[in-house]
Amino acid sequence: RGTWVLAWQCHFEVTKESLPKMVSNGNAAIQSGLKDYPETVQAPDEILALGDKYIEENNARLATMFNRIASSANK
Repeated sequence: RGTWVLAWQCHFEVTKESLPKMVSNGNAAIQSGLKDYPETVQAPDEILALGDKYIEENNARLATMFNRIASSANK
Protein backbone atom coordinates (compact mmCIF):
# COMPACT_ATOMS: atom_id res chain seq x y z
CA ARG A 1 0.00 0.00 0.00
CA GLY A 2 1.06 3.52 -0.68
CA THR A 3 1.06 6.33 1.81
CA TRP A 4 -1.30 9.21 1.35
CA VAL A 5 -1.99 12.51 3.07
CA LEU A 6 -5.24 14.44 3.27
CA ALA A 7 -5.00 18.22 3.74
CA TRP A 8 -8.04 20.45 4.02
CA GLN A 9 -8.30 24.22 4.42
CA CYS A 10 -11.74 24.59 5.94
CA HIS A 11 -13.60 23.85 9.13
CA PHE A 12 -16.09 21.03 8.57
CA GLU A 13 -16.34 20.59 12.35
CA VAL A 14 -18.06 23.97 12.79
CA THR A 15 -21.53 23.96 14.31
CA LYS A 16 -24.16 26.68 14.48
CA GLU A 17 -23.12 27.20 18.10
CA SER A 18 -19.36 27.32 17.50
CA LEU A 19 -19.24 29.53 14.40
CA PRO A 20 -20.10 32.85 16.13
CA LYS A 21 -17.47 32.06 18.79
CA MET A 22 -14.86 31.27 16.13
CA VAL A 23 -15.61 34.50 14.28
CA SER A 24 -15.49 36.51 17.50
CA ASN A 25 -12.23 34.90 18.63
CA GLY A 26 -10.66 35.47 15.21
CA ASN A 27 -12.03 38.96 14.67
CA ALA A 28 -8.64 40.71 14.94
CA ALA A 29 -7.18 38.44 12.25
CA ILE A 30 -10.28 38.86 10.10
CA GLN A 31 -10.12 42.66 10.34
CA SER A 32 -6.40 42.66 9.53
CA GLY A 33 -7.05 40.38 6.58
CA LEU A 34 -9.87 42.58 5.33
CA LYS A 35 -7.53 45.57 5.45
CA ASP A 36 -4.64 43.81 3.71
CA TYR A 37 -6.55 41.45 1.38
CA PRO A 38 -10.07 42.85 0.88
CA GLU A 39 -10.62 40.85 -2.31
CA THR A 40 -10.09 37.46 -0.64
CA VAL A 41 -10.99 37.72 3.06
CA GLN A 42 -14.62 37.33 4.09
CA ALA A 43 -16.26 39.79 6.47
CA PRO A 44 -17.72 38.40 9.71
CA ASP A 45 -21.32 38.90 8.52
CA GLU A 46 -20.55 37.02 5.31
CA ILE A 47 -18.91 34.15 7.21
CA LEU A 48 -21.92 33.85 9.51
CA ALA A 49 -24.40 33.97 6.62
CA LEU A 50 -22.53 31.29 4.70
CA GLY A 51 -22.37 29.20 7.86
CA ASP A 52 -26.14 29.28 8.13
CA LYS A 53 -26.31 28.09 4.54
CA TYR A 54 -23.67 25.32 4.60
CA ILE A 55 -23.00 24.01 8.14
CA GLU A 56 -25.43 21.08 8.06
CA GLU A 57 -24.26 19.93 4.63
CA ASN A 58 -20.59 20.27 5.57
CA ASN A 59 -21.05 18.31 8.81
CA ALA A 60 -22.60 15.50 6.75
CA ARG A 61 -19.63 15.60 4.35
CA LEU A 62 -17.19 15.38 7.24
CA ALA A 63 -19.00 12.34 8.64
CA THR A 64 -18.97 10.66 5.22
CA MET A 65 -15.27 11.38 4.78
CA PHE A 66 -14.37 9.97 8.20
CA ASN A 67 -16.54 6.90 7.64
CA ARG A 68 -14.79 6.21 4.32
CA ILE A 69 -11.36 6.66 5.87
CA ALA A 70 -12.28 4.35 8.75
CA SER A 71 -13.72 1.67 6.48
CA SER A 72 -10.67 1.73 4.18
CA ALA A 73 -8.34 1.43 7.18
CA ASN A 74 -10.20 -1.68 8.32
CA LYS A 75 -9.59 -3.56 5.07
